[in-house]
Amino acid sequence: MTQINFNGNHVLSNLVTSKSLPVYTCERFENSCTFNHVNLTLTDYKWQPAAEDPETIELVRFFSSNIPVVYDNICKTFPSLKNFQVIRQGVHEITEDAFHSCKNLQALIFANNFIKKLPPNIFKGLTNLEHIEISDNQLQGFSTPDLFSDLPKLKALYLEVNNITQLPADMFKTNQKLQYLWMSSNDLSDIEVEKFLEYLPELQNFYINDNEISCARAVDIIKILEDKRMKYNNLYELKVRYYSKEVVFDRFTCVPDVSWMAAHYRKENSKIIEYMKDNEKNLNEKIKLLEEKLSSFEKIEEALEKLIELSQK
Repeated sequence: MTQINFNGNHVLSNLVTSKSLPVYTCERFENSCTFNHVNLTLTDYKWQPAAEDPETIELVRFFSSNIPVVYDNICKTFPSLKNFQVIRQGVHEITEDAFHSCKNLQALIFANNFIKKLPPNIFKGLTNLEHIEISDNQLQGFSTPDLFSDLPKLKALYLEVNNITQLPADMFKTNQKLQYLWMSSNDLSDIEVEKFLEYLPELQNFYINDNEISCARAVDIIKILEDKRMKYNNLYELKVRYYSKEVVFDRFTCVPDVSWMAAHYRKENSKIIEYMKDNEKNLNEKIKLLEEKLSSFEKIEEALEKLIELSQK
């Protein structure tokens, strides 16, 4: 059998046959392992990881790669894995059993990819998991209300910059160790802040800026979080296109007697209104010119009639 060289980081093409998978080795440093240039496709996404003493690897990460599908090959190869990082590596899908063999996993970081959904049992059995980061993806919601229920040690959940429309507080009843919950830059129209504070006694940072929360509700949320001395980022940075607001001396208030949707339409249509007013102004000017010309024609007509009368006498 061909000897595997662990000093490089490349496809061992001499091990690949029509029936075998491509083998990629990683560059090892102490207990970490880095894969470079692992380029796969959605149709041919399977491959075999390789490393020296894989049982002792605790951190795996990727650079300059394209990993459209993450499945269970990493966890089966590195059973002692604690930190799994796949940042900006073209991930579109994570299979349901991808992490089931990583019982010691403490951190999952999949930021800046194209993930649209998380399978229902993706975190099942990961009782040591403390940190999840799936920010800057395309998540629209959650496949089950029990998605995070098997994570009693979860301390940090970063889901900012996605397309999430709902965040039920009941999903986090069993995550009482959660301290950092970042949901900024999503499509949330409301957040059950009162319930979150009830279920999460150790919550310290609750970042929900840049969402589609109404102006009046935002004021209520700010008051609740301030009363709890909670760090909530700059909630003033909401999606102002949906309502009218004022920030005076760094305090956020709604414009009196203006609903946020009405303000939204007024703001969105302001340019059209201005255009119509400009057109109306131009039209009035044209009508005035026409009237002046018509008046001149009437005067000319009267003069001609008088001339005709005089010529007939």
